[in-house]
Amino acid sequence: MESMVETTMDRKEEIRAEIDKIDKVIVESLVKRINYVLEILKHKKNEEEIRGCDRVQIVLDKVRNLAVEVGGNEDIIVKIYRHIIDILTELQLEIFKGQQAANQK
Repeated sequence: MESMVETTMDRKEEIRAEIDKIDKVIVESLVKRINYVLEILKHKKNEEEIRGCDRVQIVLDKVRNLAVEVGGNEDIIVKIYRHIIDILTELQLEIFKGQQAANQK
């Protein structure tokens, strides 16, 4: 008969394996999202378009609603997305400024 400690350890390993599977999906999805963000950058003409405050709010509202629909913590999801958006906005700005500087030479 398994001890409770062994059962608990087995269950923790099962849960960690499921988290690892989810992490793989998240990373694959983030790579796709980053690639699309870089693709859309080609169609933006200025820093204001890159910052896209209206679009940011639309995305945050959308993910908040999605979190509610699936029974998630909408505040946590919005914080995560806010961080993702901030990082990708900075990436776009760096690339855009680099392209602007290269074009001026």
